Amino acid sequence: MSPPARFIVIAALACCAAITPPFPHAQGDDCGPLPSVVGCGASAGPDGSFHGVIGVAGQAWVLDVSSHSGTTAGCGDCSWSVVLDCPFNSPGNPDSDFGCAGLTSNSTCGPDETPYRLYLSTTEVADRLVGTVCLGGASHIVEVGVDAQADVERYLRDVTPPDLRITARPRASTLTGLPTYFTASAPDHGLGPLSFGGPSVSESITLVPEQVMWQWGDGDATGWVALAATQVHRFLTSGELACVLTTRWGATYTATFGGRTVGPYDATGELTRAQPFIERVDTSRPVLVSGD
Repeated sequence: MSPPARFIVIAALACCAAITPPFPHAQGDDCGPLPSVVGCGASAGPDGSFHGVIGVAGQAWVLDVSSHSGTTAGCGDCSWSVVLDCPFNSPGNPDSDFGCAGLTSNSTCGPDETPYRLYLSTTEVADRLVGTVCLGGASHIVEVGVDAQADVERYLRDVTPPDLRITARPRASTLTGLPTYFTASAPDHGLGPLSFGGPSVSESITLVPEQVMWQWGDGDATGWVALAATQVHRFLTSGELACVLTTRWGATYTATFGGRTVGPYDATGELTRAQPFIERVDTSRPVLVSGD
């Protein structure tokens, strides 16, 4: 004999309530009370949104898809949202319990995981369904791009770039009024790639000298010029002049998560290094040469 229809409805709702985890609304300082869909250190918005390149341990497709999404490098305009994979749920209605009965038993997720729908929004699309991701237990969304960018910014605040190689012709000293030729080149070592970060997200960064500015110690300077450009200067003051070569550095980096690497991406921010050097300038004197 079939149970009354009311009993079926009550059982379905009870099942749904049992498998529906609380959705993240705020992040505590210690991440203790947060559900594993967010994970400690994630910066999900109050609506459960994530940004940039994301990943989930053991589900490599999430990192692969996100690293190739968006209209800017590093998925810069990507916003992701997750909703419980129930028939009537959507980004506009993420918490509906209706139709959730039997959700976990019909999924390919592990016993401690729950299937969620993953949606992508960019400047070109809104709430596009990307796929189903299993979250819960040890599986949570990691903002790989956000974490990597924060690590890179900290690294660039603390790093001291190496000196460039400066070549002057003539080498030992020059004479007032005569042209002196200067070139600068990157050193053979110390630019990278250097690895840091972890344990979840690690980075590898390479420093690149982009532009230089020459200050000649006599009040004259070049402004920012290309690194490879040869500079010609005529000193009108003799002595040991305190010159400065200032380098504007850029950086590129890759991010590794779950054994997979994405990038390279351009690091943001400006990194400069002032490199003093001494140029010896002797006074040139006219010399009479006999015509005999």
